[in-house]
Amino acid sequence: MNLSGKRLSTFLIVVSMSYFTTAQAKQSTKDREIKAARHIAQIERNLRRKKLSNYSINNAKKAIKTGGIFKSYVGHLDFLSNLKEDLRKNKYFKCNIKSKGINRVEDQFVSNIRDYCYHTVNYLIDDKFYPQIVKDESNFNKAIKYLATTRNSLFTHKLNNIDKNSKVYKYIKKQLIETTLIEGLKIDSNLYSHIDFDKDITYLFQSNLHRIKKNKLTITNEFIKQYNKLKRVVKNNKNIQTDLEKFLRFEESNNEYIYKKSAWKRVRYIGKLLLNNGDIKNANRFFARSYEISYDSETKNESLFLLLWNSIKQENYKESIVTVQNYNLIDEFSNLYTKTKFWIAYSYMKDGNESLSKHLFKLMIKGNPLSFYSIVAQEYLPEFDKKYVKSLYFHKNTIKLPELTLSDFTELRQRNIKESRIWNELKYYGKVDKLIYEFIRLDPKKDIANQAKIDTLTTEDQRVAIFNYFLHYFKNKKDFLSSFKLVSRTIDLNLIRPSKIDITTLFPVLHLDKIKDVNTDIDPLLVLSIIRQESAFNPEAKSAVGALGLMQLMPATARQMTTFRKQEELFKPHKNIDAGVRYFKGLLNKFDGNIIYALSSYNAGPTKVKRWSKELMDLDDPIFQIEQIPYKETRLYVKLIYRNYFFYNLMKDKYILEESIASTFNTNRPKEAKRKISSQVEL
Repeated sequence: MNLSGKRLSTFLIVVSMSYFTTAQAKQSTKDREIKAARHIAQIERNLRRKKLSNYSINNAKKAIKTGGIFKSYVGHLDFLSNLKEDLRKNKYFKCNIKSKGINRVEDQFVSNIRDYCYHTVNYLIDDKFYPQIVKDESNFNKAIKYLATTRNSLFTHKLNNIDKNSKVYKYIKKQLIETTLIEGLKIDSNLYSHIDFDKDITYLFQSNLHRIKKNKLTITNEFIKQYNKLKRVVKNNKNIQTDLEKFLRFEESNNEYIYKKSAWKRVRYIGKLLLNNGDIKNANRFFARSYEISYDSETKNESLFLLLWNSIKQENYKESIVTVQNYNLIDEFSNLYTKTKFWIAYSYMKDGNESLSKHLFKLMIKGNPLSFYSIVAQEYLPEFDKKYVKSLYFHKNTIKLPELTLSDFTELRQRNIKESRIWNELKYYGKVDKLIYEFIRLDPKKDIANQAKIDTLTTEDQRVAIFNYFLHYFKNKKDFLSSFKLVSRTIDLNLIRPSKIDITTLFPVLHLDKIKDVNTDIDPLLVLSIIRQESAFNPEAKSAVGALGLMQLMPATARQMTTFRKQEELFKPHKNIDAGVRYFKGLLNKFDGNIIYALSSYNAGPTKVKRWSKELMDLDDPIFQIEQIPYKETRLYVKLIYRNYFFYNLMKDKYILEESIASTFNTNRPKEAKRKISSQVEL
């Protein structure tokens, strides 16, 4: 070998060794960060259990000090070490720890530390700390409020055994009274024995009359008592008018002192009972009142829907339009939920105003094209054929966008992205979810360091470039649940127009051959739609109640369908799909091919659905049947599965709405060659 050849060979060896060393260093850093993350997660578990040792804190600190991106947590662990030391030395301490504003995961970690600190305040309940307690009144009172409202057995035991003439006991007793009566919070019932409801409350009223109007807790409890009594009367359906008037008068006159959530929930439920009894007039009164006391967008829209539904179910479309006019819902249309929008447009269609109804349907589809209601609304729009719908949903972004890399983000965002990857690898999806919430709100101007890469783009396309970075990462990791959340939240918050997003990423096509191998009689795309909703294609998914695998089967149910020795076998895709498809096919047979009943049974159990079908499923129209499912979770489940089924078919070049909508909800119903578009035809 000549000299130049030797030099080249030496150079290549040096380069390869350098590359290997760099790769090794990166892996070493990652390993340390993963170790640090595990310690952080373990500390959090111990904090929630209120069992934390110095040994675990010190181990975590050692791991985190070399843990790269998690070094910022050392200060929080120092706080815990100091707290443990103060407890050991029987010294007074404060719980005024603050988050460093890194991200929501760190915020939650600090919140857990604060709660743990509040718990340890039990050890400060002693007269020798009284002067410091008075000086630290604000922080100490927060701790007492936490202890009083969280069923803290140590706090109860401490108060039961403390000297009742001590200064600190009298101080805490005063805090219990103010927490209960002035702030209206519900304390642990075991603590009521420490309040003299004659002497103490008399004193409180005398000294704090300017602060107290009525006791929220007392008034709310009385309201609930009246509600429970009225509920029994309405169910018996005898001489109810006087009781209805009395209940409404009490709620209206005391509305300021009844918890909003409690009032809305119970007023609405009485209205639903009245509707089921056929008492339309009184049902409307209660739904109207529930709208007046609604406290957020969800409760407002639910009340509006019930007012509309009351009339629609009776086919009194003129009355539902009067409701639309009375509440100015056309002017408010863009701010309403998709479900409310659909039934407004439906009412106008059934009343003969096709022009306005079609306009409203199109506005609804444009605002939220992925909604179940945006799909079924297409039945009323003649121009929505397969070709048009595919162009609507599968629109490609014509602008060539730059592909962002990690180094293009600011230092803080790089740190948070790296953290999300670590939590993802460790399968702490709740923490990943918190970070996704932040990622979808990244500001291109503030969070992208390499502005030259995006400065020629519109603000929306800058957001799309950021969005694509995260979407590709989750897709490559097969973390479909995170990608689903990323897409749906981005659309829901109107951060990016749906036309800018490739929605096929929302509907992965996995395990299709396995599904076909199990049963050729069942539509594999319907099974795929169930898997997407049940597990987001995570074969190791496990629910809180013990459902396992892709199709989220309970082991006892799976054993009825197939044989296996250990329940861990249900994490194997083929075994899980085999049992799941057999089970779902059995449900379809049980309910004569009715997909609504079968899906409802898969979610809530066949026994409940048999009861629903007798008591509530009194209409043939499938959309009406879905709206009458009594459980919110199951209603949403059926809608989402149908939404999935629609898009999986569209990706396979089949537009299921070319047939009648009714036929798409029943596997045994004869298919119609072409849908009918007319205001005279039921949805």
